[in-house]
Amino acid sequence: MGMDLSIVIATRNRPVFLNELLESVYDCKVVEQDLAELLVLNNNSTDNTRDIIDFWQTRINFKYFENDTNLRGSLQYGRLISEARGTWVISPGDDDIFISENLKNLARLCSLSKLQEHSLIACEALTIDACGQSLTKRYKPPKFLRTSDGIARIIFESYFWMPATAIRREMIQISQFPETITTGDWWLWMTCILKGKVYYTNEPIVKYRIHEGQEQKTYLHQMWELDRLRVFLEDLQGGSLRMWISSVETKGAYEFLDSLTKEVAVRLLSFTDLIVLTHVVLELEKACKIDGASATHFLIQCGLDPRFVNTWLKQGSQESDFNVAIEVARATYHAVLKPNTTKELFGEIGLNNLLSQIRNQEIEESVTSIERKIIDFYRRFKRLKVIRIIFNK
Repeated sequence: MGMDLSIVIATRNRPVFLNELLESVYDCKVVEQDLAELLVLNNNSTDNTRDIIDFWQTRINFKYFENDTNLRGSLQYGRLISEARGTWVISPGDDDIFISENLKNLARLCSLSKLQEHSLIACEALTIDACGQSLTKRYKPPKFLRTSDGIARIIFESYFWMPATAIRREMIQISQFPETITTGDWWLWMTCILKGKVYYTNEPIVKYRIHEGQEQKTYLHQMWELDRLRVFLEDLQGGSLRMWISSVETKGAYEFLDSLTKEVAVRLLSFTDLIVLTHVVLELEKACKIDGASATHFLIQCGLDPRFVNTWLKQGSQESDFNVAIEVARATYHAVLKPNTTKELFGEIGLNNLLSQIRNQEIEESVTSIERKIIDFYRRFKRLKVIRIIFNK
């Protein structure tokens, strides 16, 4: 039996937790039995992490890499995935612990030919506290009966749990990996589900640790929608979503629109949701996969002004990404504006001034112009009282 699973671990300043994780890999002997390979990236740790790595290198055969700087999550993952050689890749956090016997079962599962058409292996995850004591919460991935249902739900959220999901490596093109974002989870799930099927297991593969040391979680949560918007816009330029739109049959496109309509009906839409939904529906209409009436009806259900939607559909989405974001915001603003609350809001003059400020501001060298404008516009837009009232009840 050949090696079909790559376990990739990025770590920084968590030597105690890393020690427990590597011990769980060692206990199930998947590396020694050639069921899996192990890759470890030391992300510029400033403590005794290297001592722990040296200790385990005498017991487990694994590839080791070091970064001279502290790279964000997507860059860490991109480097590890480019070095991996397994058919499947799983990436636990450096504070998680594998359930050894189930990890061995996963490694064996990865070698089965029946999974050739699959892109994800979705497992469950248990939870533990900082001391390793079991918690009651258990993560179970949703089971999508149709691909269209999966795409419709993933557009809104990241429904799989990174430490408990194996990804078919060939589905990921490193050259297209969105290194500008904070976290690549949403991009991975969207890319994989557009290209293949999801295989579900009922076994928990890891114990996910919940503890106070997860200081990045709040930041990652705040940046999640901005990352999702940026990746989505890039993906529509030539990524997996654009390829899916060009290849999907009319029946599949309408099934997807039906799934999307059901999702919208049970959600409070954010600014990011509106931009994403508008773009994907207009792209489907532009590719003649759905008719203009269906596209218009759906966007009206999302709260956009009918006159604006019709005008946009006639013109086609030719504006720049930033201008599209502005128009969506303006349309949404007028759609939810109530006459008796006008005095409490910024009003049209305030909104125009806001847009003018964003157009004229200095752009940081570390991000592109479009990225900076989207980020700052989003932050200011969320402060509008009417948006807080309508979307954040």
